[in-house]
Amino acid sequence: MLAVSPLLLRAPRGDGHQVLVLPGLLAEDASTATMRAYLRALGYDVHGWRLGRNLGPTAAILTGMRERLEEINGRLAIETEPGGGTAVSATVPLPPAAPIQLPPPVPATAGQP
Repeated sequence: MLAVSPLLLRAPRGDGHQVLVLPGLLAEDASTATMRAYLRALGYDVHGWRLGRNLGPTAAILTGMRERLEEINGRLAIETEPGGGTAVSATVPLPPAAPIQLPPPVPATAGQP
């Protein structure tokens, strides 16, 4: 990781929005601990999936993903087409935007419109 650290330092800074990190197939949260720590250090609100080993899109995993996303105000959409496969998408909302700070207006001086 030291060899790529200059590249990692150039990653976009987080704005506090939520990120749910999913482990690869047959992996679990422990395999994403370094990535979650890195994203947290960048300023993201990071969450592990907390569903044990990723066994693929089983009924239990999809139910667990729906519940996990609801905990962080997200949602899971599943679209199945007979003979065409299944599309799974997860949505996690952004945090409310910070109010924009505008500079005070410049008063008009005599002789200027």
